[in-house]
Amino acid sequence: AVSRLMLLATWLSNCSNAVNYFLAQPNNVSYLISQASSADAEEKSLMIQGLSAFLLGICMLYNTNQVQPYTVDNLKDTIKKRIGIEQFKSKLEFISQHDIYTRTLKKPMFAFKRKNPSELLFDYEFTRLFKYNESMN
Repeated sequence: AVSRLMLLATWLSNCSNAVNYFLAQPNNVSYLISQASSADAEEKSLMIQGLSAFLLGICMLYNTNQVQPYTVDNLKDTIKKRIGIEQFKSKLEFISQHDIYTRTLKKPMFAFKRKNPSELLFDYEFTRLFKYNESMN
């Protein structure tokens, strides 16, 4: 799930046409909302929650308001009601404050000597994408 969410974020970022297509598909937004509003505190679940919030943010940033039920204002209202603004920000901060994210952002080369494959969770390009979109906030 984590890698699919990262792929979607890469695909949707900076592309209004892709965002409109994504928003027009049934269940995409409701899936992201349900994931981002989860209260599960397991690390993998927190990662999915943060990436889902990130995708919702991308859907607002690059939204042209052409998909009626998911205009920017409607998405903001839904996030306020279903997740809460502070919780939404907290989910995003989980990603940007994660140890693997910060290490990858600082050191773009893979460290193949690492023993734990989960340490390769983020690649440098994704961390740059996240940082760029985070600054658009």
